[in-house]
Amino acid sequence: MPINKAANGRHVVRVERESVVEIPGDSGRVLGQTYYYGLYFHDDEVAQAWAMETFERSPGRGSQKGVTINLYRDGSTTVMSFQGGKST
Repeated sequence: MPINKAANGRHVVRVERESVVEIPGDSGRVLGQTYYYGLYFHDDEVAQAWAMETFERSPGRGSQKGVTINLYRDGSTTVMSFQGGKST
């Protein structure tokens, strides 16, 4: 049963790799994927997680949106989406 709620946690991670491609005809706008692992802090719990994130970003302080899939050592997963402004 899906549970939809706002995440209040944070990640402390090491990025393994990131790949980015520019969107043709849309100057500076990119699509990409990031693979990382580390610790996820959420609701007074700490868990080791591996994650894959897909994103679309505008240049500079523009917009971004995407999806992150977190895989935990016990086999559980979380899927999070994000959208909004970004800092450089």
